[in-house]
Order: sequence, then C-alpha cells, then structure tokens
Amino acid sequence: MKSIHVIFLALLSNVVFAQGVVQKNSDNKRLIYPSFTLQNPLSPGTLGTIILAGVVQEKTRLGNKPDGSAELYLGLGKPENLVGAGVTLRIYGLTNSMGEQDNAGKGSLNFHINRLLFSEKLLVDVGIENAVSWGGPEGSRSYITYKPSTYVAANYLFSFSSKTGEPFSYLSLTAGAGNGYFKQDGHSKKPGNNSFDPFFSLATPVIKTTNLIAEWNGYDVGLGVSSI
Repeated sequence: MKSIHVIFLALLSNVVFAQGVVQKNSDNKRLIYPSFTLQNPLSPGTLGTIILAGVVQEKTRLGNKPDGSAELYLGLGKPENLVGAGVTLRIYGLTNSMGEQDNAGKGSLNFHINRLLFSEKLLVDVGIENAVSWGGPEGSRSYITYKPSTYVAANYLFSFSSKTGEPFSYLSLTAGAGNGYFKQDGHSKKPGNNSFDPFFSLATPVIKTTNLIAEWNGYDVGLGVSSI
C-alpha cells in the first residue's frame, strides 16, 4: 500500500449523497451517510446541501510528508427530478509549517452535474476538478495535481440490512475514469496521451456513522475512514 488517507466530514444539512434523497428511516427522516470516497469525486448535487470536510493524509503526491486540506461543497440542483449540480471550494494548503511547503491558501474551484437513474438507485456524475485554481509557488502550478481534470463516475449502494448505518449494513461502489490528476504519472508524461484512467472506491460502515473506505484514485491506493 502506497498511502493511507484519513477523512472526516462535518455535514451541515439534512441531505448527503444521492441515496439520502430517497431513503428514509422508520421515523420518515432522510438518511445521512458518511463519505463513500476519499479523494475520488462523488457529490450529492442536491439544492441546499452544505458539506464542510477536512482531510488529513499520510503523504501527498508531491512528497512523503503528512499534509491536510479542506473543502466546502454547495449543492445546487435536483438530481432526482431533473439534474443535480454543485460547486466545491478546495483549499490544498492549510499551513506552511508542515507538509507541502509554500502552499498555504492554494486552492481551486470544482464543478459537477449528476443524475439519479434506475429508480434512483444509480447516481451518474460528470465534472471538472481544478476548473479554476490559484496560489502556490509558480513552478508548482503546472504539476499534475493542480491541472484541470475532467471525469465521469457512477455510484451504487447495495443494502444488506434495513438498519442502515449498522456495521456492514451496506456496500457502496463508486467507479469512474478521468484525465489530469486521475492519471498515473507515467501516463500523464506521454506526449499526446489524453486518455482517461480508471478509479474506484469501496465503502462500508464499521460502526454507526463511520465508513471504512478503500480506493484506487487513478495513481495511488488509499485506505481511510469517514465519520459524521
């Protein structure tokens, strides 16, 4: 295993991820799930959704030091009726005292649209990461991590128990492909190579409100947890 990523999410709305829109518990309340991915893109697209996330990881793609980042997501659409949409503000550098140097305040804006299909069980998502970026050393701006990166992804949630959130009560599968930072370093350096590299994530609850996540993000293996 090349890296270990740990992610924590604070959810500030009553909807998160597509399945939360349509699944309800015995009290007729919408369900809120921890994140189903670590670095791979997957967002709800539902109007009124606000997600504040902090990420701590064992190393970055640029080096071998621990680092962290933060994200703020706003949902803007209705994926169950027409089309979902959202925008993410991502701050790559929280401090220059540890982790990657000279990147405090470096960030980007990401955009996506999505749609629920097949009785609202499948979420299909298309987006662009690093559509707008700023900050950081001049020489780092052309590095693959910060390049505009387009992707297409899909998520399906397999339920094994009516008690959602109990250990191993569901399995989330996310799969997709993207270019830019989703590509392996060797592939990205080949002239004229504009192909998409695959990525995927698996997530299941290990305790209530906490998912264990394993993923391939296109260039590295990650293992982590998400908790709300």
